[in-house]
Amino acid sequence: MRYFILLLAFVLIAQQSPHLSHIEQFGDSLFSHGSRDRSPKEALSLSHEIYGFVPYWEASYSCPRWDLVSRMAYFNFTVNASGYVTDDHTWYSSSCVDDALAAGVAVDLCIAIFDDASINSLLSSATSRGRCISNALDAVIARGGSGVNLDLELPGGSYSDELVVFCSEFRDSIDARLPGGWLSICLPAVDWSGAFDVDQLALYCDALFIMGYDYYWSGSSRTGPVDPLDDPTETYDIAHTIDTYAVNPYTRSKLILGLPLYGREWPCSGSSRGASTTGSASAILYTTAISNGITYGRNWDSNANTPWYVYGSYYQGWYSDTESLRDRYQYAKTEGVQGIGWWALGYDDGALDFWAVVEDEFTGAPPDSSDTITVDDGDPGFSESGTSWIESSYGSSGWGADYDYASTGGGLDIAYFTPNILTAGDYYIYMHWVASSNRASAIPVSIEGTESHGITVDQYSPMAEASWHYLGRYHFSAGSSGYVSISDEGLASGSVIIADAVRWVLAEPLTVESPEAAPEKIDVHVYPNPFNSKLSVHLEFTGIKQLSVFDIDGRLVHNQQITGNSASIDATGWSSGIYIMYIISNSGQTIKKRAVLIR
Repeated sequence: MRYFILLLAFVLIAQQSPHLSHIEQFGDSLFSHGSRDRSPKEALSLSHEIYGFVPYWEASYSCPRWDLVSRMAYFNFTVNASGYVTDDHTWYSSSCVDDALAAGVAVDLCIAIFDDASINSLLSSATSRGRCISNALDAVIARGGSGVNLDLELPGGSYSDELVVFCSEFRDSIDARLPGGWLSICLPAVDWSGAFDVDQLALYCDALFIMGYDYYWSGSSRTGPVDPLDDPTETYDIAHTIDTYAVNPYTRSKLILGLPLYGREWPCSGSSRGASTTGSASAILYTTAISNGITYGRNWDSNANTPWYVYGSYYQGWYSDTESLRDRYQYAKTEGVQGIGWWALGYDDGALDFWAVVEDEFTGAPPDSSDTITVDDGDPGFSESGTSWIESSYGSSGWGADYDYASTGGGLDIAYFTPNILTAGDYYIYMHWVASSNRASAIPVSIEGTESHGITVDQYSPMAEASWHYLGRYHFSAGSSGYVSISDEGLASGSVIIADAVRWVLAEPLTVESPEAAPEKIDVHVYPNPFNSKLSVHLEFTGIKQLSVFDIDGRLVHNQQITGNSASIDATGWSSGIYIMYIISNSGQTIKKRAVLIR
């Protein structure tokens, strides 16, 4: 019975947006904060992406530690089903946006819709999608922003392909109009409808922001933690969410774990966890919840790693504090995700103990130990090809006091960092560079472990700063067969790329609950994607038995038996749109992939 009650409560999450509930509670307010020390801080090296949402009712929030924030998403630009802006929510005048830009923080504009019918209608219309993209980028560029966040809560499951197309179109427009610009999208804690094809979305988005909260929400029938970490009494928690979304290592490297700077307080029938609620919960902001915990007595739930309090007859409040947040920060780091974030900045009210934990967990170099390998420029594992590389010790800001740089547009220049791996396994990969205003964006980086992965990095910054940057979690075999490289391939002339240092940190092995049921891991490459006339498919380490392709309406358009591990498909005569491939390997696995045909 308890399982049924919990399952019913979670099904309701799909019908209630976490962010919409805050609009309903706080949207007519404008919070004010006391003055803060906003004097310039020395640039810090952040080990992971730190991403904070600022809602429009916190438009005047004065963050005391912008140096601990990588990116800020301003919530929100509301659009309708036709892609027209219905409310800009002080995007053009927010002092918080002004402060962030002045501090050198990248600022994204959050595009939000909270009506599934409107979302589905927008996604279904190329004209509406194009209008939304154009309006969003006009606003970002006019404000000096750096990217776009999509908060669509929540599309129907049958619109997952259209959502991928929307992100691919956004990616193309950002690359054309805002080179180096970011695209991120919010993911629900549980994707009940199957609307978010994360492996495909990761191809076009720089980040996938997990809304890791409201597992217990305002309308839950029982009291419980808003963001249970790895709770043995729960079916759904943060650990389950990451495991579900992060099957593909490349997708894992795009995930940002969003955490709540708020709690929920319910009227309820008793003083124990899981008591029946007798009304809807209200959101309690971070500092208010901590104050309540002091007043009523702070309890600690060791299953959920969450503080809570109880008072009267009866009210329960479940919330976040520095201890619970530190647990989640450390968990995110061990899981190898891109970073962490919050809903929402301002709720912290500038509490310095909150920021002290962030600084403690995410500043400085990645860990250095016997399980760590660093290859610096000039080390035996470092090599270069091309003619443009120059060594520099300007400002002694490179790792080991110097770095190499190459000017773009003068021929292909590649720098290789090759470690001698003693222990085969998964490694967290970090790259060090000195950012500045003459650096390139969208720089190709290849990670060649047991599998090949290509990503891009952005070394541009309006201010000079040296720091480590997290690239993701990848598997490397023992020996010197693997490497990480950075190149200027495809980059326009007029900027430079930096080759400085790369670090490998041995990760704890990922666990599989039922090893005997774990399928053979097959790395599938589908390229180019989007494609125009021909599409290639390649399987690493195994052969293809059969390849079938269906259009979006389920019609079979291609079918062939294959010998070997590669296939080429001639798409002459096919119409533009999304195509679904079913690839059957020699071992009997069926792999589903999507590809987009653009004429």
